[in-house]
Amino acid sequence: MNWLERMNDAIDYIEDHLTENIDYTAVAKRTYCSVYNFQRIFSFIISVPVAEYIRNRRLTLAAQELQNTSKRMIDLAVKYQYESQE
Repeated sequence: MNWLERMNDAIDYIEDHLTENIDYTAVAKRTYCSVYNFQRIFSFIISVPVAEYIRNRRLTLAAQELQNTSKRMIDLAVKYQYESQE
C-alpha cells in the first residue's frame, strides 16, 4: 500500500466520522504511522493540515445542510462538533 492509498483511506475514515469527535490516533493507525508522521504526511500530500481539512469539511457540510433543510443552526453546530452556533 503506497502513501496515496493510505491517505485516501484516512480521508475516507475522516469523511465517515465528520459528525463525531475524530481521534487522530485512530486515523494514524489506518496509515500505519504515528500521529506526528500522519499529520506531516497528510499536510504534505493534501496541502492542508488535518485539522484545517476537518474544519473546512464540517463547515461545508453544515452550510449545505443549512441551505437545504429547515434545521436550526444550533442543531447543525452540535451535529458537526462546533461548540456554539457562532
